[in-house]
Order: sequence, then C-alpha cells, then structure tokens
Amino acid sequence: MHRKTGVLEIIALWLEEGVKVTSGLESGLKRAIDDFALWQGAARVTCGRLPPALFAGLQQGWEIDAA
Repeated sequence: MHRKTGVLEIIALWLEEGVKVTSGLESGLKRAIDDFALWQGAARVTCGRLPPALFAGLQQGWEIDAA
C-alpha cells in the first residue's frame, strides 16, 4: 500500500495449478481486493504480474468504487 498516493499495489498474483479463471472467481477476487483496498484507504489498485486470463480488461489496475 502506497499511502501517499492512495494506491494498493498487487506485485504478483498466482493461482494454484488447475484453477480455471471463471467470471465467478474473477468477480469474487476483485470484490475481496476492493474490500481490502477500501479498508486500507486506497483509491486505486495497480497490478504487476497476473495470470494472463485474470482481469483481462484490468491488467493495469482499476479505481476503487467507494459506494
């Protein structure tokens, strides 16, 4: 967590071997990351190394919706 900039940085995220990326997995994981980021006071999440199929449209990160 970079407190000065309000950015939660995910340096790397790996899935266990055999885990398939599904919309349910992706939405649940994003919800958990968003909840943690809000708890930390972050306004944005950035991502380093992610599995290719995970967060395909969000590989660079996303803004946190505090609503």
